[in-house]
Amino acid sequence: MGPGSETHGGTDVFLGAAGVGADKFSGIMNNVDVFGLIKTAVGL
Repeated sequence: MGPGSETHGGTDVFLGAAGVGADKFSGIMNNVDVFGLIKTAVGL
């Protein structure tokens, strides 16, 4: 792709997690669920 030709696609991406709460990050997840789990993991 050339500069400026990026798009927001619906392609699945790999997300890895390590440490306390990492077991909650598994399978296919919605991006807003990931955000909520990260907030919980850091105590927000």
